[in-house]
Amino acid sequence: MQSVGIPFFHTPGNHDDAAHFPFHETDPTQPTVIELGQWCIILLNSAQPKRIDGKIADAQLQQLTQLLAQQHDRHVLIACHHHPFAMQSAWIDQHKLKNSSDLLETIQPFSNVKAIVCGHVHQDSINTWQGVEFLSTPSTCIQFKPRSDKFALDEEHPGYRYICLKANGELETQVYRLPTSQRMSSSEVLGYD
Repeated sequence: MQSVGIPFFHTPGNHDDAAHFPFHETDPTQPTVIELGQWCIILLNSAQPKRIDGKIADAQLQQLTQLLAQQHDRHVLIACHHHPFAMQSAWIDQHKLKNSSDLLETIQPFSNVKAIVCGHVHQDSINTWQGVEFLSTPSTCIQFKPRSDKFALDEEHPGYRYICLKANGELETQVYRLPTSQRMSSSEVLGYD
């Protein structure tokens, strides 16, 4: 990524070890704040060492409250790795953000929060709660089958979510799929069931 020469940020996930990211210029225990015109993007760390499920530390939630108050004149997009809402997939929902109710309670008083983006579920979804868009993004690798009680791969191609943040607080988003002929079977993927 560094060789491309464009700014990039990441939110640590369950497969990441912060010690192995020497290029990470910020403290992963602190929210990362990116100001872009009329928008503020806040990245939260929901990863827990040696765990698949996620949790946002109480200290980060307290900092988020302060940041949302400070950024009252900007539209806010929040990103974290783990999904705060159930995906109606029993096997992946046991690995969601464990304190999602604390996150929702934190953002509820702030009308400037427009969206929360997550990964982790390896599938595309859009949900709305009290005017806030909740977006999950597909994986650039394998896709998980939606609404599956047991671990299963989907036939969808790898992809990514493009998000356009407009000055008036609206956002446009689209998922793009990558052409590929490479397929993996569920038996080739370890560590998810």
